Amino acid sequence: MKFLINFFQDPNGDSSMMRLAVFLVICVPLAIWAAMALKSGHLTNLPGGYTESVMAALGLKCWQNYTEK
Repeated sequence: MKFLINFFQDPNGDSSMMRLAVFLVICVPLAIWAAMALKSGHLTNLPGGYTESVMAALGLKCWQNYTEK
């Protein structure tokens, strides 16, 4: 639990909403896809928009990290 609290904090010790947003954009759709695959009993391809959403979230995080320095 302590690891998660530290993961969502920036180096100053403040909560990082950008880290939380990127985590949610990546993990929530992936968890839904995995649950649907387990329920149906066979694997399907990831939805097409998932890759674009992940790339956009990671790009925004990189941009935000670059502008902070």
